[in-house]
Amino acid sequence: MPSKIRQSNLELLRVFAMLLIVMHHFSVHGAGYALIYDLTFNSIWTQVLALWGKLGVNLFVLITGFFCVKSTVPRLSSLIFLWFTTLTYSVVCYFIALYCGRSFSFYDCIRVLLPFTFGQYWFITCYVALFILIPFINKLVWSLNQKQYVILIITLGLLWSVIPTVSFGNRWYFSSLGWFVYLYLLAGYFRLYIVEKNVSVDLTLCWKALLTSILVIVCWTLFCDYMFSQGFKKWGIWNYFSKMNNLFILLASVSIFIIFQQINITYSKYINKFASLMLGVYLIHDNNFVRPWLWRKFWNVKSHLQLPEFQFILWSIGVILLTFIICSLIEFIRAKATAKMSTYFFNKYLNYLDTKIKTFF
Repeated sequence: MPSKIRQSNLELLRVFAMLLIVMHHFSVHGAGYALIYDLTFNSIWTQVLALWGKLGVNLFVLITGFFCVKSTVPRLSSLIFLWFTTLTYSVVCYFIALYCGRSFSFYDCIRVLLPFTFGQYWFITCYVALFILIPFINKLVWSLNQKQYVILIITLGLLWSVIPTVSFGNRWYFSSLGWFVYLYLLAGYFRLYIVEKNVSVDLTLCWKALLTSILVIVCWTLFCDYMFSQGFKKWGIWNYFSKMNNLFILLASVSIFIIFQQINITYSKYINKFASLMLGVYLIHDNNFVRPWLWRKFWNVKSHLQLPEFQFILWSIGVILLTFIICSLIEFIRAKATAKMSTYFFNKYLNYLDTKIKTFF
């Protein structure tokens, strides 16, 4: 789809974020309960790989907030493109599953044909809801002065991140959509009051916050493993500090986002093109019908937990990268195959609709 030239530094961040998500899915969908009950080196290594998936999710939403906060209204073409790509993979993966022996289900069929409505992909469903709200969020942002904006960010941060982190369970009416809105507001503030006003950023502080957060998250995981191995079964919460609204994941997310935004990378069509494939990578490898086959049968992650330690590390890295590359190639082929149709539809209809929608805002 035609689009404005995006900064290659943040496009590179998209690639990094998706790699974190694939790494997370390798662990949680591949190893499953072995992450809790099999406290070997390989299990701990797999736990560490699993810790950063929600960090990747946060990064995607921060990128969206940074780019869209100055828009009057997001382009309808972007939503149509998201719907078309999601529906394509949803339907194709289902037909492949039927061909491979899955029993036909009317409920499955409805979920496949209405992927946004029935949460075929939780992230896509939540992201679409955020996308629809963007014009109204931006109206709110533009109506606030800087002081009011800061107070709003601090208040929501306390309610949805700090308090849930220190209270171990009190979520204060937290929801994924609410969290996406909060991340959008954070990135919007950074764009409007830091980048646009040329305020200097202390990257040393960002690196310290990032490394401290990583250290805390990993140490918590190791501590929980030790307590669990001593018979304290309630300490099986090794992934508590890796939830997407946990304070330390939030600090790591914001730090990484700022570090990448500050990197001076000249425009690279290769980086930007590769980054445009990330939606397809997600839609393929985390499809409801592909996911159990990919991690449990094809790669059979759980059985490989018995490999020698160094061999397992190399094998897991190879599997993650190979899955990432193969899904990217599939999306590249799909995008090439539908490029002419997408361009024709955009030029004939969506430019007109985008112009009409903007008149309402």
